[in-house]
Amino acid sequence: MKISEKKHLAIIEAAKQEFIEYGFSSANMDRLCTAAGVSKRTLYRHFQSKEVLFTAVLQAIYKDNAQSVSYAFQNEQTLLVQLRNIIDEEVDILHRRYGIQLSRMILREFLANPDLAKHYLDAIYANDNALQNWISEAIRHRRIKAGTDAEKASNLLSNLFHGQFFWPQIVANRPLPEGKAHQEKVDTIAEMFIRMFATDPAKELLTP
Repeated sequence: MKISEKKHLAIIEAAKQEFIEYGFSSANMDRLCTAAGVSKRTLYRHFQSKEVLFTAVLQAIYKDNAQSVSYAFQNEQTLLVQLRNIIDEEVDILHRRYGIQLSRMILREFLANPDLAKHYLDAIYANDNALQNWISEAIRHRRIKAGTDAEKASNLLSNLFHGQFFWPQIVANRPLPEGKAHQEKVDTIAEMFIRMFATDPAKELLTP
């Protein structure tokens, strides 16, 4: 890796921590440069403004997630088993890999800067979605109803997930459910999705 590439990555990582701790408006470029071990001149050679840097941080987070996460459709398993595994992985990504602090920071900045929100979202979610790809494969194997819109079904599954594992923690500061409470929420999401979209819901809900 070239020196310039190492500096680029160092700036991204330092910026992520700076934005998480202080937010976009209060992020300090001098403090960020010190953490990254670069001069301010170098910083602005890589990123022309704080807005560009913030977008780059969000893109890096999404790219890391998109490259490391994929859900292969397993035709020999029920949708219930597969969705349980998928939802557990999504919980791990949201709460353990990135942390709820990052989500709070992004949401806070989007609310404070509504004009920038669409720009950031378009930049982040430009790649394929792992959930959408899994649903497309389930349709192809006739396990999900023909004619189902994979993108809309993926969005619905995401909304169900966030209703159980994101918004209660963000808005009400509730702890992440564990044990039986966690499993009940996972099964609620999976069952609702299966009953709406599965070709044979009764078969797909069978517990192995």
